[in-house]
Amino acid sequence: MSNHQERAPRSHLNLPIQFVSPYGLATGLCVNVSESGMLAAFDRRVDVWLEGDLSFLIEEQKFTIKARVVRIDGLEAGLWFRIENEADQATVKGLLALAEASKNGPPQES
Repeated sequence: MSNHQERAPRSHLNLPIQFVSPYGLATGLCVNVSESGMLAAFDRRVDVWLEGDLSFLIEEQKFTIKARVVRIDGLEAGLWFRIENEADQATVKGLLALAEASKNGPPQES
């Protein structure tokens, strides 16, 4: 028997983000997103286990969720979402919906 837990499915998403921690601001782009976290490419290196506020815009509305850096590879960082309430759940659902919509492309005109 294995204790291996399946990774949540990832969806590609190109979305500008900001990560604010006690060590300052790191800006970057989301590479992909899942219901548990995000892979992001930052303008500077962030440290593993660093916690902070991850912010982004969806349709001109600002969303923020707490996140922890769980792995790094150069300027890329794996972030785990700290989901504490229904608003956090809604934020993650919004990210996943945006990823799904961007996968399908813009609506086609008839």
